[in-house]
Amino acid sequence: MYMKKRELAAAICLLTVGMSQSSMAADASATLDWGKADISIIGIGGTEPGVTYADQATSLGANAYVPGVGSHNNNLSRVGWPTSADVFAEIDDTFAEALVSRRTLSSEAHSEAVTGPDFFDAARADSGGGLSESFSFDGPGVLSVVIPYALEIAWDPSLCGFFECDQAFATVSASAFYSSNDGSSSSSSNASFSLHSFGDGTTSRSGNLVFGIFASGPGNGRLDINWSASAFSPVKFDDFPFEAEPLLLSAVPEPETYAMMLAGLGVLVGAMRRRK
Repeated sequence: MYMKKRELAAAICLLTVGMSQSSMAADASATLDWGKADISIIGIGGTEPGVTYADQATSLGANAYVPGVGSHNNNLSRVGWPTSADVFAEIDDTFAEALVSRRTLSSEAHSEAVTGPDFFDAARADSGGGLSESFSFDGPGVLSVVIPYALEIAWDPSLCGFFECDQAFATVSASAFYSSNDGSSSSSSNASFSLHSFGDGTTSRSGNLVFGIFASGPGNGRLDINWSASAFSPVKFDDFPFEAEPLLLSAVPEPETYAMMLAGLGVLVGAMRRRK
């Protein structure tokens, strides 16, 4: 009986190793083509209003975490819109970066799965940034904003079948409030696009963030531009009873997997026959 248990264990280990996966990474990126951004003012009735911008601010953040190893966080807050700034966070092979330049606003995240006992305690990378400013109109007009964007994600379907592994966002929004002796009015608008590993299978998306704010008269407002990327890699189990890699089934087993299964079963059947 003891021999049969050992032979069965050997066959199960052989099958498990044959079905294990090697690609355990997730990637995400979000990019705004700042060099081609168009922020303009359109007048009403043939008269273009005067516009004043103030209180520009920039924020960037990058975070990386690996179970059993640690975390690295890097954040930046700065007055104004700098021509160049970036933050980077890295733990082993998991990293995140966010940057601002004259031409690009971008974030990137990459996570690598590690072996551990808790499937939900996963390697994770997050990065993102934001630009903001306040503005004031001295008369009626329209604030128009157009910014090209591109989003990309990549993940291992066998790793992330039931979990959100990637997401990327690009968002621009504005709001304004106007008041006078005759009353007050407000206007708000936003444009947002995203990609998710839980979506329709799309791995890239690009286009333009387009929106406008209508000013009925003198007033004040705020403009916000944001982008972010996240990558999440569930851990590989390490608590199997035999010395073998965890059993991670792909949607359609490869031919090599079937060959290993048959070989394992052959070993098991041959051993049982010899015992008889």
